[in-house]
Amino acid sequence: MTSLAKPFRQELSAQFSIDRPQIVTEQRSGDGTRKWLLRFGPGIEVETVYIPEEDRGTLCV
Repeated sequence: MTSLAKPFRQELSAQFSIDRPQIVTEQRSGDGTRKWLLRFGPGIEVETVYIPEEDRGTLCV
């Protein structure tokens, strides 16, 4: 995003990062439900579950 001042962008990049999480584990069940353990960094893990429905899907974080 170049509409922000360069010093501010540098400060943001020093403080934050936007990365894809690492998939630590993945489980699938017969009904299509999927469960993942995602790692965003050292000691930062989140479990998430996707539950498919006939007309929609539900994602729980």
